[in-house]
Amino acid sequence: MPVSKVTNISKKEFCKNFGIEEIDLVDLGIFNENDFKELEEVFGYLKGSKRLSHLVNGIPYLISHFFELLAIADQIISNQLKDIKKYSTDQKIKLKDRYPISDYIIKASIISGFKPKNILEIGTYYGWGTASIKAASPKSTVYTMNPKENENANNPINENDIGKIYRKKNLDAKQIWADSTKYDYKKLPEIDVTYIDGNHEHDFVYSDLVNTSKITKKAIVLDDYIPSKDSPRGDVRAYGEWNKSVVSAVDSFLNKNGKLFKYAYWIEETPICVLIK
Repeated sequence: MPVSKVTNISKKEFCKNFGIEEIDLVDLGIFNENDFKELEEVFGYLKGSKRLSHLVNGIPYLISHFFELLAIADQIISNQLKDIKKYSTDQKIKLKDRYPISDYIIKASIISGFKPKNILEIGTYYGWGTASIKAASPKSTVYTMNPKENENANNPINENDIGKIYRKKNLDAKQIWADSTKYDYKKLPEIDVTYIDGNHEHDFVYSDLVNTSKITKKAIVLDDYIPSKDSPRGDVRAYGEWNKSVVSAVDSFLNKNGKLFKYAYWIEETPICVLIK
């Protein structure tokens, strides 16, 4: 039966139904305390003088976008309170259970659970996801795609920083330098699982779904899928326009291509959507 919409499912139920076992990436040596501190800064969890500097530097933006920010003041306050709570509890939590490490663990575990021979990642960024995926599926061939010039991306970074983490961890991945909307996917072998975490604008996500659905045999996993600002999102700090774009793109895609999939799930308390063939 064709899938017409995404259904909510708990993480426990999803893992039970599809035989997903948690893979401890900390135990495998992919994450340590220094990695966690680096990730905190990448994700915007700044402390002390760095946080103060960030707030001061943000004053011009605050002034020029005052009314826009006022409209989402409740969300901003919620994010700040979440940060404070995170800072006060992190050291009491096992490293593998701290966000965002816990987020990488569940994504990599889900992908590994489909026992893929070939995996495609769209959106290399620093390579944390690539490293997690490869470590969790060491026998798989991992292809990861990112344009070298990415100044128009949601989160542009220096070309030399793209994929630096999986290289630093000495993990093998096939780097594809390309715009995912323009790449010739016929160059790739049949892909078992595709992980989409590239440009989050609607048209990019939709294009990525259309292109990868043609070559993906088992499942497509999407990041940053959160149905609404009131949806339980676990430790995910913020909800924004990027989430709305991802949800809208998935909904539009399934409306036309639902027949390609048996299941479509949003895993509660996470930003993960899984389309299963």
